[in-house]
Amino acid sequence: MWARVLLALVATLAAGAPTADAAVVRPPTGFPSLPQTVPSPHFVVHYTTAGDHATSPDAAATLSANAETAYRLIVETWGYPPPKDDGDGRTDLYIANLGTGAGAAREEPSLEQSTSWILVSTANLTSPYPIAHEFFHAVQMGIYAHEESWLDESTAEWAGQNVISALGMNAPPNWYDAPWVSLNCGWPGPCDDHDIGGYRGSIFMEYLDERHGMTLVHEVYTRAAQLGAGNGQAHSMPALSDALAARGSSVSDEFVGYALAASSGQINRLGVTSARPRVVNSLVTGTITGPLGPVPLVVDHLAFTNLLIMGQSRGTYVGACADERLSVEIALPPGIPTQPAFVSGTTITPLTITGGVARGVLPWSDCSSSTTTLVVPNGSTTADDQPFPVMLDVRLVNPVGESATPPTTPVTTLSVKARAGAHGKVTLRIRTAVAGKLTIKATTRRNKKTRTYATAKRTVKRAGTVTVVLRPTTTAARLLRTARKQKLTIAITFRPKTGRLRTVRVTTTVKR
Repeated sequence: MWARVLLALVATLAAGAPTADAAVVRPPTGFPSLPQTVPSPHFVVHYTTAGDHATSPDAAATLSANAETAYRLIVETWGYPPPKDDGDGRTDLYIANLGTGAGAAREEPSLEQSTSWILVSTANLTSPYPIAHEFFHAVQMGIYAHEESWLDESTAEWAGQNVISALGMNAPPNWYDAPWVSLNCGWPGPCDDHDIGGYRGSIFMEYLDERHGMTLVHEVYTRAAQLGAGNGQAHSMPALSDALAARGSSVSDEFVGYALAASSGQINRLGVTSARPRVVNSLVTGTITGPLGPVPLVVDHLAFTNLLIMGQSRGTYVGACADERLSVEIALPPGIPTQPAFVSGTTITPLTITGGVARGVLPWSDCSSSTTTLVVPNGSTTADDQPFPVMLDVRLVNPVGESATPPTTPVTTLSVKARAGAHGKVTLRIRTAVAGKLTIKATTRRNKKTRTYATAKRTVKRAGTVTVVLRPTTTAARLLRTARKQKLTIAITFRPKTGRLRTVRVTTTVKR
């Protein structure tokens, strides 16, 4: 929580002043008595064991240890400066009952470089994350204390999450729920995702960290201090822009790259790689052959939207599964930095931009196995409500060719021969027309239950015949000894490098 909110919270607490061994006694007014302390090399924890703000000595000691962990990583490992010294070289931490809130407050709000103290809720004492986030606010204030909330909160969130990650713990992303909200939307303006602080930018900061190193945020605040010297004003976006320019990049280019990396799982911090932005729009092409659209996408500055395109609704098949081609065309707004792209899993396929129009083509099928996400970023730092009308077109690759069949029916590009051998072994001879990947699963049914008999995977590097030997699992072998023989259903799924997924099912009987 930020200082603006915290100061209002402190004013509502019971009157009284704490007994502290710091050089400056704070908070000076409007605060409960916290007579107990836990001193450590870089912090003094102030708490009480009585009344509404009571906590235990063990919990206070845990907070102290977590704070020292944050200090060790942020200052000693990452190379950030410690908070501005208030006289004793230690930062004061005050434990109070604030529900789930916690925040850092500056002692000298009129100064460009400020000392600080940290208020921590009794509900937030065990996890290393809250104190790491708040301690980074204290570091920020010692460098430059007048930046916008979106920069303060996104970088503090980045720091807190990296401390958690360094300890082998996951912290959830704070952006993917609302990719359509601008990166620098923050207090006091309204934001559609109810994130009035700007925490959502933490994963963008992680992307910058992975590309430019952990010192970039330090350089941003150092530049902000230079721009704000003598005027005490916020310079968040210019400071970020200047720090990136010194590294040969720009905010616009980095944000466009971030949108594609986030959408394809290519941001590598623990807890982030497996996450994806929320789907904003979706479209099913179905059995229609011909043009679709326009789909009116509108994107604000430093935000992105996406369009999930599916051959059919998930889990359904309508009509034949034809081999088709999906074409997409987007009229781009003039002067807006962008790079629309198809994202399928971890694969990014950028659209080609020519004459203000982005165009792209993908192999397609009207079966549910065909899916892709069209990602459209707006890299402008100022231009909102930018239109990106999307036109789609689905065409048969070979309209006069052989009619296609559902993917569970054998086709000429995948043929299989199965031969049962001794001790439950099955040898498969699989012929494919192109390179790709095979996934094989053999099952047996007994007493109305389907059980896995064997599984295998194989990469096919070129067209031809491969041999795969299936051997029963330990449980399947034991059941085979009891039953003496079993009927197997073997599903062989082939995912070619290009074209649609194919599945063939064969049956055979194995004996012990």
